[in-house]
Amino acid sequence: MNIMPVDEAYEKILCCAMRYALGRQTHIVYEVADYIKKVLPALSLDTLMIMQQDIENQHGFGDELDEKRWMMLYVDILNEIKKKYACEMRE
Repeated sequence: MNIMPVDEAYEKILCCAMRYALGRQTHIVYEVADYIKKVLPALSLDTLMIMQQDIENQHGFGDELDEKRWMMLYVDILNEIKKKYACEMRE
């Protein structure tokens, strides 16, 4: 996959895409969640924490399959946050 360089603007766009897709019942849920999952390791801790909060604060995720997809991404985000904290603690 050819990914643009990860900078602040790119991370903001990803947050916007996720916020747009949260709660929608369309194919965009899969597209956005799948893309974000692929780039999680490249995202900053701040962006990961924003995404965590956005999912935690969401009221309604769409149908059961959409909710399951968001919860899987949520777990992946939490795991990536833990990895980044662990790295910071070692430094």
